Amino acid sequence: MEKRRKDGEVETVLVVIGGMVLDIQATYSIPPHLRTTCPGHVHYLQGGVARNIVECMTNLGAQPFMISSLGFDMPAGIRKHQDVETPIVCHILDVTREVEVGVASVEAVEMFLSPEWILQFKHTIHSALLLMVDANESSYFRSCLP
Repeated sequence: MEKRRKDGEVETVLVVIGGMVLDIQATYSIPPHLRTTCPGHVHYLQGGVARNIVECMTNLGAQPFMISSLGFDMPAGIRKHQDVETPIVCHILDVTREVEVGVASVEAVEMFLSPEWILQFKHTIHSALLLMVDANESSYFRSCLP
């Protein structure tokens, strides 16, 4: 979402910093046996708290500015880096669709959503009327505070 200042310049109103993740949900159809495969269904979903919030804001008509990072691989799109994979979370769901176990591979967010990367958007962040940070790291806060 943008607004015009009195001098005619455009300001970004909403800035979101955080993770974009490929969520993989696997649901088995019959009780599994350890160290074997079993029939079931696998779904790929767009995820990450920050990405989910941006999607909701967009559905409400806003145009947020998102700062994130991804790997240089098949599901990537925003900030690509050859030495890292896109953040992926895989949940194994039981027959009632409750999470039984999950595995998170989120090194791209931890390594490359860095203060140096975030500071490239300093002007946008400082002009925002609303800043949302999906933060598991204190470096996010140090980067974003004026």
